[in-house]
This record gives sequence, structure tokens and C-alpha cells, in this order.
Amino acid sequence: CAENEYLDAGECVSCPSHSTSAEGSTEMSACSCDAGYSDAAGGVVECTADVVTCAENEYLDAGECVSCPSHSTSAEGSTEMSACSCDAGYSDAAGGVVECTADVVTCAENEYL
Repeated sequence: CAENEYLDAGECVSCPSHSTSAEGSTEMSACSCDAGYSDAAGGVVECTADVVTCAENEYLDAGECVSCPSHSTSAEGSTEMSACSCDAGYSDAAGGVVECTADVVTCAENEYL
């Protein structure tokens, strides 16, 4: 059988979606799930996308964990950049967390920070 196929009852059959096998495979167990996919049943019957949980101060972007912008934080398990919020003393002028910059504070005469 060709690459990504296996022999079943004398016929070449395609590996399940999101899995591959070497040329000449003779059983379905030769099919292995692609990176980012796994088979919960332990034998390749159906490969499903792995569940990714990002750490604190990260968010999920296209299946990968990405750090929040500088001077911002997020809770564990965040799934989008909008979950990142600017730290105290910082804000994002654009209204969406793209870049957190230090707030400008103007002191009265004879005062300082």
C-alpha cells in the first residue's frame, strides 16, 4: 500500500483523518496521529485535536500558547489576546491589548510621584 494507507482484507485503505503511515503498512495500527492530534482510545480509530491549556499570562493563538504583550497579564486557560489586561499603571490607547504603555501622570506644582 502507498504512504498513508494500510492493508485491510486484501485492499489498501486510507488512514483515518489527521494520521499517517509509512508505505507498505499492513495494519491500521501502523497509522499514527499527526502532531497536535491524538486518539483517546489508544488505537488509531479517530485522531482528534489535542486540548491545549495555556499558562497564566499566555493565550491560545492558532493552537499555540503565546505570551501576553509586555506589562499585561491573563488567567490560566485564556483563549484569546483580549483576555490579556494591562497591569496597574499601564493602559492600551488602542482599546485592545496590543501594547501596554505607562500611564502619564501630571503632578501639581510642588508635587512629585
